[in-house]
Amino acid sequence: MKKIALTLATMALTLSSIPAMAAETGGGCGVGKVLLEGQKGVGANVGASILNQVLLPQSSSMTSGIMGCDTTQVVKNGHDRETFATANRDELSVEMAQGQGNHLASLADIMGISEQHRADFYSLTQKKYESLNGSDSAMMLGALDSAMSSHPALSVYVR
Repeated sequence: MKKIALTLATMALTLSSIPAMAAETGGGCGVGKVLLEGQKGVGANVGASILNQVLLPQSSSMTSGIMGCDTTQVVKNGHDRETFATANRDELSVEMAQGQGNHLASLADIMGISEQHRADFYSLTQKKYESLNGSDSAMMLGALDSAMSSHPALSVYVR
């Protein structure tokens, strides 16, 4: 009985995260996308996301390139960057002022900044703190990109 309850709880937790992701990013690719092609709205995206997980795991479609999944596309992390910055705005603000910290290191990871350029990145965020500490995450990331674009080593990481 405990095993069934644990399995159901795990499934509920897993499935409860799907609607949040689907509402924000769409149903993605997979069987859900194919079955609900052309439908719009959060309901269709949530349905597609659930179908992608339940009927045929989306990872199978992505790996094999079937059901609307394109294996030639480049992985993009721009969305991840903004999502992370929004969720961790307060911590990032403090760590940018200090020029160090775990959240700042995670942002550097998401942005693809190599280890050899991390010290430059941390130093830049500390020096440019006043201009980076905007009213929202999108403004902060825009100011960060602007500051990085004029830095010889960090300009290669700007989108």
